[in-house]
Amino acid sequence: MKAERYTVLRTRILENYHQLDISNNEMMLLIHIVSFQAQGEDFPALSRLKERMNYSDTEIYAGIEGLIDKNIIQIKTHKNQQGQVAEYYSLAPLYYKLDQLKQVDNHEQEARETAEKEESVFNLIQDEFSRQLSPIEYQTVAEWMTKDHFDPDTIKEAVKEAVLNQAYSLRYINRILIDWRKKGKKTAFRHQSGDDMANKLPPVSLEKWIDD
Repeated sequence: MKAERYTVLRTRILENYHQLDISNNEMMLLIHIVSFQAQGEDFPALSRLKERMNYSDTEIYAGIEGLIDKNIIQIKTHKNQQGQVAEYYSLAPLYYKLDQLKQVDNHEQEARETAEKEESVFNLIQDEFSRQLSPIEYQTVAEWMTKDHFDPDTIKEAVKEAVLNQAYSLRYINRILIDWRKKGKKTAFRHQSGDDMANKLPPVSLEKWIDD
């Protein structure tokens, strides 16, 4: 008996998708894309989407084109675990737009620059991890900036330090950020090697920080 699977979707997407000019059909397609990605299919075949949604080829193509034209999703490439170049649907533009909706201050230019910096954090982590972030991981990274108030540049430096230590884990990055905050550091140790950074942090088994 197969274990039941769940699709996790940020509530703000459902609350705001009409504001982003996403139609009901496009929203349903987006939900299925997220569902496939949660199962490890970052670029589900159109035939798979068609089978699950009972849509025609024309409807599937129109939905994908609509989401791309509205800059809700992007088709990007990365190297998979086998070292092969593979395509995937990136949801970074969607989360970027959602973050823009949250900007309520009067300094529009400053808000745009902040949102662009936040988007660059998502893109950097995805590039370094060579995979698409899950919705829960997107939420975690977003809360570093909106809830914990870590500066995007500091987060990016923490990502680089984690990569130097070959720790491709949000938990490990979070550990670095907390450690820097405790020490009152606003910027990373830019000129230190990975070994130097490892000496700065308490000994931690990498397995403990590898996300499931």
